Amino acid sequence: MRVSILIVVSAIVILVIALVLLTIFSSGIGNIYTIAGAQSQCAQIGRSTCASAGTLPANWAIPTMKVNEAGQTVLRSCAYLMRATCGEQLNAQTCSTCQFTTPT
Repeated sequence: MRVSILIVVSAIVILVIALVLLTIFSSGIGNIYTIAGAQSQCAQIGRSTCASAGTLPANWAIPTMKVNEAGQTVLRSCAYLMRATCGEQLNAQTCSTCQFTTPT
């Protein structure tokens, strides 16, 4: 009986430690996109937000996308990734400069 309780307690302790470690280290784990994949993701986000709210997302110009560029992972904003479509002036991009439809 004591052996089974010891095994159960040990298993619970191991699970708790594993969950704590996953919580600590999982913040660095996320999607790492190719440039084309990140642009596609940004286009989908922009289209969806423009269609529903009539504006680009509030974090459009904030670097949040992990992108693999020349073998290195860098953070890029959707504004930076979509500059060929939406215009070179990152802070001047709108739904219309990106050619996303807005609600009527």
